[in-house]
Amino acid sequence: RAEHEQTGEHRSAKTGARPSLPTRMWTENQTGPPIMHVTVPNPYRQSEQVVAELRQLQQGGFKWRDIAILARTRATLFPIENALARASIPYSNHGHGFYDYQEVRHSIHYLRLIQPQTDLAALRSIIETPPRGVSSEMLEKVIWASIAEKVPFEELIKRPSVDEIPKRTLTKLRELFVQVNRWRALSLTESLPNLQATIISDMQLQPHWSRHIQRRVQNGPDVNIPTLMDAQAYYVGTAADTLEEFLADVSLLIKRKRPSEEEEKNAVSCMTIHGSKGTEFRVVVLVGCEDGTIPHYNALIAPDYVEAIKEERRLMFVGVTRAKQLCMLMTSQSKPQGDRWISVQPSRFIREIPAQLLKSVTIP
Repeated sequence: RAEHEQTGEHRSAKTGARPSLPTRMWTENQTGPPIMHVTVPNPYRQSEQVVAELRQLQQGGFKWRDIAILARTRATLFPIENALARASIPYSNHGHGFYDYQEVRHSIHYLRLIQPQTDLAALRSIIETPPRGVSSEMLEKVIWASIAEKVPFEELIKRPSVDEIPKRTLTKLRELFVQVNRWRALSLTESLPNLQATIISDMQLQPHWSRHIQRRVQNGPDVNIPTLMDAQAYYVGTAADTLEEFLADVSLLIKRKRPSEEEEKNAVSCMTIHGSKGTEFRVVVLVGCEDGTIPHYNALIAPDYVEAIKEERRLMFVGVTRAKQLCMLMTSQSKPQGDRWISVQPSRFIREIPAQLLKSVTIP
């Protein structure tokens, strides 16, 4: 059906990108507009451009539900979703929100503790993750004692004793904040992903998640935590410099009202290419079309390089063929890596599409 409904340009592009495919693809549609290849300076500019393109499409008569934003990795969609939320463009990520996963929330709550003023909501969320000998009920007693005496929480637990609070509880809380203060110091020199990795290691969160989180077929902690760190990599600089901005962006996504079933019927779809299989849209915007993203870095260093690249090419093929009418490929010229920006090349798969089927534009 995909080949039946897509324009002649998409059909030809697919044949050009996959010479080994059967060439019996056909369409009843007339030749449509060429595939747009838009190059932008960085992922943030890409997010702004996506919003601008979507606005133009809406003004041109397309409905939000006609449009899909696809990416090779979930992390690539992080700045896109932030931009859509800020622009009040309705979107759906189809299913379980990334920040609803328990391990992702745990990781973010630990980061919230690093802020200068103790985040008591975050402390409540992680006090038993993993168990450390302080129950939620006992923590509430300490919090109320802090409020009643008008003493900052971290100052209160330094006392040798507090009425009605077991000394063991105070000792355990002090031990936790020794770690928190160590992370605060590290935040002055480490990037957000490195700091997050340190916290997870110090707290032995991976073994805890393995024991206490129900095994999932997809999107388990072994996938979600690297994805979270990839999203954090977009914030270049030390954790101390970028933590507030990252947490503000995460809060925007977490607090965003989940669209109702009716609202989802007229929302932009944001999903990975894997998740888009079996779907079709009038317009597809494929973001993150760079070597290292698609094809993924893991494929570029895979022992079976040839097969790995073939699989990545098939994914690119799937992404392009979701479009029935318009297709846009977006490439960034630079991406964050650790505490710096690096130059990246457009996806090699774009070069496999015949030049006459592409219209290339560079956005400053």
